[in-house]
Amino acid sequence: MAVVNQACMAQCPAHNRRLKDNAKELLENCLRKCPSSGFRATMTFEQCKAQCERAHPLSDGMASIPASGPPMEGCEKDCFDRITGNFWKVRYQRCAGKCAINTAADEVVFQTKHNISMPEMKDLETQVVSVLKKRIIFQKRPDDHPFSFLIFQCRKKAEDALGKALGIPAKHSKPAVVIRPFKPGVHHVGVQALNQDPGNDLEAVVDVQALSNENMDKLADDSTLKSFDKAFDDAISSDTAMHGLLKIFPAEAAEVTSASVSGNFVSLGWHTVCRRDKADHTMNGFGTTQVVHHETLNSCSQMCTDSKTYCYGFEYRAHQARCELWTQPICHHEEANVQGATFVDFRCFKRCQ
Repeated sequence: MAVVNQACMAQCPAHNRRLKDNAKELLENCLRKCPSSGFRATMTFEQCKAQCERAHPLSDGMASIPASGPPMEGCEKDCFDRITGNFWKVRYQRCAGKCAINTAADEVVFQTKHNISMPEMKDLETQVVSVLKKRIIFQKRPDDHPFSFLIFQCRKKAEDALGKALGIPAKHSKPAVVIRPFKPGVHHVGVQALNQDPGNDLEAVVDVQALSNENMDKLADDSTLKSFDKAFDDAISSDTAMHGLLKIFPAEAAEVTSASVSGNFVSLGWHTVCRRDKADHTMNGFGTTQVVHHETLNSCSQMCTDSKTYCYGFEYRAHQARCELWTQPICHHEEANVQGATFVDFRCFKRCQ
């Protein structure tokens, strides 16, 4: 492990900028106060941006917008305030998607009335992976049953137990369960046949995004997960071929998003770039950074966390999916001054301890 230089790690420098007395500068200062880290930041930035634009209008149209805001904004805010429990990220996305459809006509009328346009924030689009997972460990294997039989039994009992917990009639199709080797974290569910013995440490996983809204809402309640656990445990205990073979863990509702930050990092705000110190005006920390392309914010932060060379933070540019890993302390940051950059394009994330 490399010796860590702890310079500048104690606290992040304040972001000082002289405000000019004009609407654009006031608007940008307001935008800097919008949350800039995590899934909630990406979901709420448009609302925060709209509030700032109404507070510091750049046009007569924006100045005349009522406090309630455009129809779609109000609908999305209702989704955000109302949805709680497990899998709230994917449930919020579905709700916001319905808002876009249900308010489309009213949104056009609203924008025409106020002579404004609401650009889509493509840079902040985020993917969500939502899985229901249950870890299963074979403590012993019977000699008279091949692994394929045991896997089939686990999958079938898991599907039946989940169907029972969700109140699905016996003769109706159940949510598909995939049995695969256990792996910490949250990973896409791919349907594939197991052609070789997967070992004794397994997980039964369900792609939650493939479920109906009704079943997804039921899984939002922890009591449904407990019902699933009980039904599965009962099914295993009552099967003489499976009884005593397994160590079964409670079901887990797990989500990860491409906009989540993995590890201990603090965002230095929207529209910021990392610098080694005040004298650093280079684009690469005096040649010490490592740039990787085609990464999400989540994968970029994970690369920094897992780096063999100590990583002090990273700079992420959204629309290029550009990840810049910093191997030297980040003792300063500046506003992005790159041609073509949007306000949400750059963010500097600094490792904290």
